[in-house]
Amino acid sequence: MWVLMDRIERMFVSGQPISSDRSSWSDAALCAEVIDLASAAERANARLAVAVGEWRAREAWRSYGATSGPAWLAEHTPMTRRAAARLCRTARLVHEHEQTAKALEVGDVTVAHVEVLAGAVRRREELYPEHEDTLLSAASSLPPDDLVTVAIRWRSLADDQLAAVDAAAAHEQRFFHVSETFGGGRIDGFVDPTGTATVIRALDALVPPDPAGTPDPRPLSVRRADGLVMLAEQWLDAPERAGRASFTLNLVIDVDTLLGKASLDACDARCDLDNFGPVGRAIAERLACDAKVARIVMAGKSNVLDLGRSTRVVSPELRKVVMIRDRHCQIGRCRVPAKWCDVHHIVHWLDGGETNLDNLVLLCRRHHVDHHEGGWTISRQPDGTVTTEWTTPHRHPRRRRRRQSRPGRSDL
Repeated sequence: MWVLMDRIERMFVSGQPISSDRSSWSDAALCAEVIDLASAAERANARLAVAVGEWRAREAWRSYGATSGPAWLAEHTPMTRRAAARLCRTARLVHEHEQTAKALEVGDVTVAHVEVLAGAVRRREELYPEHEDTLLSAASSLPPDDLVTVAIRWRSLADDQLAAVDAAAAHEQRFFHVSETFGGGRIDGFVDPTGTATVIRALDALVPPDPAGTPDPRPLSVRRADGLVMLAEQWLDAPERAGRASFTLNLVIDVDTLLGKASLDACDARCDLDNFGPVGRAIAERLACDAKVARIVMAGKSNVLDLGRSTRVVSPELRKVVMIRDRHCQIGRCRVPAKWCDVHHIVHWLDGGETNLDNLVLLCRRHHVDHHEGGWTISRQPDGTVTTEWTTPHRHPRRRRRRQSRPGRSDL
């Protein structure tokens, strides 16, 4: 392998063209060439990561007047600024952790594996040494794509507060752009995990795969484009029927994870949202606030011992009473109608809060996310007022007070 890599490097240095006529090669020979070159590239990338780790630690770019390592790399090497930043994160993990460097050197893990781990430990670097063995063991037995799932789970378990901050940031970054172009329009956007799962489920339910034998069946991307237009047409046709979705998003979560007791070494701990993948516990708490909950008792990873019937946390009758009382979101001057709101437990039922009228309040989706993922605390005073306080350290605390709406009271 090293001989092949040295041969390739000499070829590049000597100016020998990298392309050649392979039209007469057999499929086996062409596959062998691809494998050999990919192996050589992996070893070269591993050496690059080690070298960049030392270069970054010494801040060698300062000798050239650069402001940062990624800036210097983007200027002096054929890589983008984003790729340069990713390389610096990967190189730092290799340079600062001997076991990771050794695993990369002997080939137990690849550069792609280390890149995944480097992304997972970002802002959680101090926790990595304690769990390095567990993560490297997972990396050595999984392809990089599957390691992503394990890394996301570890990242969410590693620090509940940071996981909530990440989830709140994802919600705050939501946007939807529609740009008119010649002959149509281009759509671009971003929504948080629950929004993503909701949109995917709605579009795929509206436009399922074309029946077998259909000439020129539509690919998934085309069907979802058709579904988006159908959603808009249905709402425009009957906006009075629109409101909070009555279906539920399916979330699979271990009891220990939901209660915040899962071990960081349990890389198979579940907190997975259908149509998305692993999510943070703060998102699970928000979904569990007003959802159908089913008990499934497992023995190991595949043997189901007991399957309980799903039960809605807030009954339809109690929901109607809360909607009649509150009529709209109860945060500040927000007036999102009740039909678009979630019913929120002021004291979560996971913490012993009761599911009764006094412990429930209507919150629009934005303010519900603000509470669970954004660090708000909500309380009801003896006189019926609702108080909110922003307590998360990464935000400036602020208080809002308003009198709670009561039946028959005008909002004017």
